[in-house]
Amino acid sequence: MKVFVYAAVPILYILNLFLSVFVLDLLIMIFSILSILLSYRQANRLYSTVGTIFLVIGLGLWSYSSFSLELLLTAFHQMAGILGLFVVLPFIQSMIRVGRYDKSMNKLLHYRVQTVHGVYCRTSLGVYILSVFLAIAAIPIGAHSFGKRIPVVVNEVRQRFLNSSMIRPFALALFWSPIEMVVLIGVDATNADYEVILPILLGMSLLFLISDWLLQRRKYNLSIHQDQVEPFIEFPRKEIKKSLQLLIAILLLFGAVVLVNRLFGYGMLISIIFILAPFSLVWSVCIRKLPLLLRRLKRTWPEGVEKMANFNLLFLSASFFLTMVQKSPISELLNRILVAQFNYMHLLIFCIFVSLMLWFLSYLGIHAVVLIVLLANILNPFFVGNENGLAFLLIATLLALLMVNPFNVVSSMMTSILGIHPIKLVRWNLGFAVCLILAVDLIAYVLLL
Repeated sequence: MKVFVYAAVPILYILNLFLSVFVLDLLIMIFSILSILLSYRQANRLYSTVGTIFLVIGLGLWSYSSFSLELLLTAFHQMAGILGLFVVLPFIQSMIRVGRYDKSMNKLLHYRVQTVHGVYCRTSLGVYILSVFLAIAAIPIGAHSFGKRIPVVVNEVRQRFLNSSMIRPFALALFWSPIEMVVLIGVDATNADYEVILPILLGMSLLFLISDWLLQRRKYNLSIHQDQVEPFIEFPRKEIKKSLQLLIAILLLFGAVVLVNRLFGYGMLISIIFILAPFSLVWSVCIRKLPLLLRRLKRTWPEGVEKMANFNLLFLSASFFLTMVQKSPISELLNRILVAQFNYMHLLIFCIFVSLMLWFLSYLGIHAVVLIVLLANILNPFFVGNENGLAFLLIATLLALLMVNPFNVVSSMMTSILGIHPIKLVRWNLGFAVCLILAVDLIAYVLLL
């Protein structure tokens, strides 16, 4: 029942993009309401609280502003497409596990490593690459695969090692990941050119990844005794081959997404949803793993869809809230506030102001996707011709904040793995995150000139 209802919303929404009929609008509304009601029983307290606030405010605005009943039909459309990404993500994640790319990368990254700093760089690189395809799943996989093989360092030093070698590359990898919601929604919401901002996001991501490696050199410049290194004598030819397969797959996926977006013009999010499932199936055929992939999907796909309760509640309630806000006087008020700041401040200071505002709002528990849609709708009219700069500012700032937001899923997962308080995690990453955000503001300023 849950799997059917949860999957129905994004499937009907995508179908309606082509048909655009009243019946599908009605079905989307009905299944969205059912999905919200079912999600309340399974969602955790934070998502339930935030979802309830969105729904109450949205209903209040709807009744106060005397909006038509017709508005309810499309009130859940704004973020219904995002849920489609969760429906197809198990395909690519299962493909990585079936192809054993995570295990091959683990062996390759630990081949003939001589220093703790070498382990740090290779662990960071492994998490970085896995995060491109696996997103949040890369954190527990990285902790399980790489975390067990950290020699010499113990206690808090080990905790700090795992923190910086995992959460930093994770956040940086999402800057250009083809499956990251913030990137996809940011590009679509601002009408930016994905092919223009992708090289900038990728370049900045790699620059800060390498900078982090250089910064950690002095801290972890310790030699590893041979008896502490897991023996792996043979040259990892097979692992290199699998790594090349993964690199080719990333390039092909990017190319396919850009091509589909150009052909249909429905945006990057819908394009990646179209592509992920068939791409994964074709990939499995090429490496002769299709039966294994199908068996795994038979088990993991229903489980993955059923675990969408938190995101169903958050995004559908946020969609309802945003639709009502955009049609109410609140939108005009927010618009006037930001316009006043934009006209008064120097452009660089305004970029910093937007970053600080995103930081503050994210600490209130508002999801990054909700923030990017809300601010994009308000700021778009003032950045006509500078959509790429606006998209870069919003996307990069929100992803950098993943490292210092104690309320998000990433921080919760890392604090559980490390057994530490969330505030300690924020303190360890604060300096790096602030430098990254300031660099984002500076580059955004140049792009907006």
